Amino acid sequence: MGIVRHDRFKKFSAVSIGFTMLLSLGFTGETFAAPKTNKIDVVAEQKLNKDLSKHKVNQSFKKTWKQDTKRSGTSELIHNNGKRIENDVVDKGAKYNLVAVYRTELNDKEYEKFYFSENPSEDMTKIKQEVLNDELLIESKPDQYIHSMIEKETTTKLPTGFSTMAVEPVPKGGIYKTYKYNFYSLGGRGMKVGTFTSNVEFKRKSSSATVNGKKASVWDIHAYQDFDGMKLNRQETYFSGNYSDQILLKYGPKSDAGGSVDVTLGGGGPPSVTWTFSTGKSHRTSAYGSSLDKKIGKWNWYHKWGVVPLETEPGARFTNSGGPLNVNINHYFNIDSEVHNPGNTKVSIPDR
Repeated sequence: MGIVRHDRFKKFSAVSIGFTMLLSLGFTGETFAAPKTNKIDVVAEQKLNKDLSKHKVNQSFKKTWKQDTKRSGTSELIHNNGKRIENDVVDKGAKYNLVAVYRTELNDKEYEKFYFSENPSEDMTKIKQEVLNDELLIESKPDQYIHSMIEKETTTKLPTGFSTMAVEPVPKGGIYKTYKYNFYSLGGRGMKVGTFTSNVEFKRKSSSATVNGKKASVWDIHAYQDFDGMKLNRQETYFSGNYSDQILLKYGPKSDAGGSVDVTLGGGGPPSVTWTFSTGKSHRTSAYGSSLDKKIGKWNWYHKWGVVPLETEPGARFTNSGGPLNVNINHYFNIDSEVHNPGNTKVSIPDR
């Protein structure tokens, strides 16, 4: 009898665990599975490499790479076969691996896409396929690709009469950078629990404004962020530009209880820009920790109810009177009560 009771308990436990896992996974748009050992499909890999070459995407194998490296005339895919690339994009010691960088041009808009992962060996086949899909769409419909990253694109003509002396050339359409993170439980050893994508638009709205008696550039930063995965208890994002030649004029959004959220960036001479996004009723926003004096825009989104994707659009307007525009971008996530902190991302854009 003891053996029968034990077998029944094992069956009941297996069913209970399976049912619990289905409940935890069933409310998301994607089923997140445990990472498997990467077994390269040689035929598929060869076809992808051939297709990438056909569409003039130059692959470079790098163990070390810096973000100020000049891009070649063609599109580039830089990777280390799914393993970490030593870099100056994130602070040293960051737990997340930069595993690939895709670089190209979008209708006079410079574009870079960075792939990060907690997994020490990410699947490069999926990344190559995604890059190929991006390249095909960029070749045929670049504007459609841009609008796939952003809900809308604000365009404002620069005021006339400004001098551009001693200012670095910047693509007229702006600079776009995408940061994509794959999250895994147990520090990268467990199952995939979410994906976060941040498409960040940098636009120089003026190259010769006057700020505190100095000639300065005015930059708007607008991020289009999307988290999809398991229950997101908390997400934190901040933009920091605490450098002597830079001033934070405006940041948004401010704190709110959820629903429709407004952002307005203004000051420095160029016209103000405004946009609206919605967090639904699932998350509320707190801007506690933001400070014009400390030159930081900081936002926390706290879970209210449900397991739904979270889309956010924070922004900031900075001025810069010397050298490159330097911005630090940081994210923090609490997913199913487990902390994921990709580390500080450093952005340096040639300016003055």
